[in-house]
Amino acid sequence: MNAKQRQLRLADYIEHMLDASKTARSYVAGITKTEFLDARMIQQAVILNLIVIGEAAVQIETEFPDYARDNPAIPWKKLRGMRNRMTHGYVDTNLDIVWEPYRRRFTNSSAYWQATRSSSQTKAKKNPRTERGSP
Repeated sequence: MNAKQRQLRLADYIEHMLDASKTARSYVAGITKTEFLDARMIQQAVILNLIVIGEAAVQIETEFPDYARDNPAIPWKKLRGMRNRMTHGYVDTNLDIVWEPYRRRFTNSSAYWQATRSSSQTKAKKNPRTERGSP
């Protein structure tokens, strides 16, 4: 089943991003980069959540282009690129690059995605087209 067949709402994709970010943060909470580099299971779990974030970003760009355009602070293309590198270049994944988004973005991302989610819900009330199945 593809994304259009699932008929997810913008808020659903943002919720997926929020959940994946929160989950990835929980996997690396309290560990050092060295511990991360030594723990293959944690690496793979974080990578999976980066893929989820990137895939949700791709779907938002595709299905809700106005929202993506109106939120240029979100690095849509970088999220797509990271998702593609993690998915298609999995053998060559640079774990330093996997660790860095956690350090730079995941540490503050919960508040960011919650604000983004609130913004999308407000826009949905003003513009029913952000909700699937609405005219």
